[in-house]
Amino acid sequence: MRTKTLFPGLKNSQRIRVIVGGFGMYMTVADTTDICTSNHNTAVWSALNTMSKDIQDGKKFSGFGTQITVYDSKMKATQIDVQIDLV
Repeated sequence: MRTKTLFPGLKNSQRIRVIVGGFGMYMTVADTTDICTSNHNTAVWSALNTMSKDIQDGKKFSGFGTQITVYDSKMKATQIDVQIDLV
């Protein structure tokens, strides 16, 4: 059975380089579900979602970088730097 595309405009098998919180790793779009901390996972998914919308609007680029504010269960804000590059 076919797996649903996680982000329209990006294939699940697309190789990406993710730099989140100063730590870089190579993975596929489908592998982003395995990021262990919820704050980093939320930041990467938010960046991929923004990147996906831009791709659907016809923009062409090979990378995306932003700073995302994530809130924990006690509503404490944490800012996380995220960079995603298509490989």
